[in-house]
Amino acid sequence: ADAGGEGRVRFVLTGSALLVADNGTGFGPEQVRAICGLARSSKDPRKSVGYKGLGFKSVGEVTNRPQISSSGVAFEFDEHRVREAVSLIAGDLTTRQRLPVYAFPFFLDADRTDDGGLVARLHQDGFTTVLRLPFRPGVDREHVAAHLVDNLVPRLLLFLGSMAELELAGSEGDFVASVARSNLEECQEVLLQHDNEIEHWLVFRDEIAVDPEVVAPLGDAWSVVEAVHVAVAVPLDAAGRPDASTSHPLHVYFPTEERTGFPFVVQGDFALQLDRRQVASSPETDPYNRMLLDRAAGLIGRVAEALALRFPGQGCVASVMAQRSSPTGHGETFTELAVEAL
Repeated sequence: ADAGGEGRVRFVLTGSALLVADNGTGFGPEQVRAICGLARSSKDPRKSVGYKGLGFKSVGEVTNRPQISSSGVAFEFDEHRVREAVSLIAGDLTTRQRLPVYAFPFFLDADRTDDGGLVARLHQDGFTTVLRLPFRPGVDREHVAAHLVDNLVPRLLLFLGSMAELELAGSEGDFVASVARSNLEECQEVLLQHDNEIEHWLVFRDEIAVDPEVVAPLGDAWSVVEAVHVAVAVPLDAAGRPDASTSHPLHVYFPTEERTGFPFVVQGDFALQLDRRQVASSPETDPYNRMLLDRAAGLIGRVAEALALRFPGQGCVASVMAQRSSPTGHGETFTELAVEAL
């Protein structure tokens, strides 16, 4: 977002690694220090979704040797190299000795690694940063591919306002998606193009000032969050009218396993369980998530009013506000959302 312009992200799966390239601001000294700071980050949580995830270290699910090539610098984190370097100073270490791997970046000659030519071509194609995640032992390439196909979908662009293009290459579900946005008085009109198809959406958003007491139990990272968001994305059919043919899951940027039963997408900055599949329901997260649900319900009501004004006297408005299937999710949360919204 800070780079301005149209954001591009490309995921490339090779025989030995997953590469993720973007055209953001890249890695300067501040970003390098932040990523080496274990729990610290230079991201402003008011401008990104990173503060709700597991952070950079979640790449450990795929790799034990993440590599970063960006803005004229190339470095990697490698536990084996850390142990060798510390052993030279401190002597032999026991196998039980744990070391802060992410505190020690090592210079990387990107041209001499596997996929070095591909990394160079990505930079030539305008990508500022290339993150390469060589598969650690026990990680199956096909498992990574299946995970990407399930989670990396063109509709992510509906809610990532700083991104204009998203691409997946090297899997059975490859795609290139691009988006065009037009701001209207009450919403944003979005044209999403992928696989020679164009999807037409109306996206309604609401910004919510954060109550420090509500987010305090969520952890220190939330203490600097000033605002969170909910959104509703209504699909339009070929005639430009609300399309009620398909129900959509709740999105927290990525689709979750929570089903609202509505034929539109409800998106929000909900606190999730660690697997990011379901909304969290612990005593710490429940007040915050219920607050967000209340605001989402209110936004759905305003969407109904806006659609009625935009499509006066048309039955498609009533159809799109009706549930196509029963909500399913964690407890009664989304049943409550549906009842309150209607």
